[in-house]
Amino acid sequence: MSIRHVLISTALLASLLAAGAARSGDSGVDYYAVVVGGGDPARENRPPPSLERGMTAYLAGDFASARKEWSPLAELGQAEAQYGLGLLFEQGRGIGKDAAKAAEWYRRAAGQGYVKARFNLGVLLSTPGPLHDDAEAAKWYRMAAEQGDARAQFNLALCHIEGRGVPRDDIEAETWLHRAAGQGHVKAAIAFDLLRERALRKGM
Repeated sequence: MSIRHVLISTALLASLLAAGAARSGDSGVDYYAVVVGGGDPARENRPPPSLERGMTAYLAGDFASARKEWSPLAELGQAEAQYGLGLLFEQGRGIGKDAAKAAEWYRRAAGQGYVKARFNLGVLLSTPGPLHDDAEAAKWYRMAAEQGDARAQFNLALCHIEGRGVPRDDIEAETWLHRAAGQGHVKAAIAFDLLRERALRKGM
């Protein structure tokens, strides 16, 4: 899975710092220094965190550095960084595997409309375990499907075929399979043909 390479601009960082100072009610405290430097303004000279450096570290297998880059951005509300932290916690890379924390970060990014986080959250909630919730999984699949994610469209169709978290509905399933197949999703195309064949046999 990839994360779009983006560097926070100086202007955006400045606006975030200003917003943070306003939230703290103390214009003499640098919000970035508090988040990244543990409240020590003397550390404000360190380079700002970067999504791009985090992704480079992730791809190189340096997951500790990826987390170091993404964590402050995630805390500031950056959806892609929140998604990245979700990946680290879900996969247990550079940190202990923790599905609950992965779901927490995915939810934050998904709540901002980040489609990959919505899909991953659906998968996480579909997986047997303490977080398993088919209805919520189907909800996130639908949101991602409506944004055009072919994988979510396919999974949502399966939910309708099997009645997992949503009513059984072959017509609804066909609709989503057709959309996913139209984007080149091979399994969706096969499932669509099988569903149509089943419908034809029932009509004979």
